Amino acid sequence: ASSTSTFRFVGDHMPPKSVAKQLNQAFPRRFLGSWAEVKYRFYPQCMDCSSRQGGLLGVATTALRKQQQQSRFSHLFSTSLAHVGGGTNA
Repeated sequence: ASSTSTFRFVGDHMPPKSVAKQLNQAFPRRFLGSWAEVKYRFYPQCMDCSSRQGGLLGVATTALRKQQQQSRFSHLFSTSLAHVGGGTNA
């Protein structure tokens, strides 16, 4: 009997690709250009861990998108003197 095991690995994005994408879409990074872009590298990850991480990130990304949409919607209809006057609230 052979004592060697076969392990299958996949390339894992670090930071996760969905996180890097969201960070790169933020205004400061878009404004500053490619030199401020969040880049990622690949590291080996086992198949089980990759599946778990993918599920967790999928749930977290969906929740963040919903939160951002709700925030934009509520901000669009909020009225304050700061918005009208271009200043800030103290």
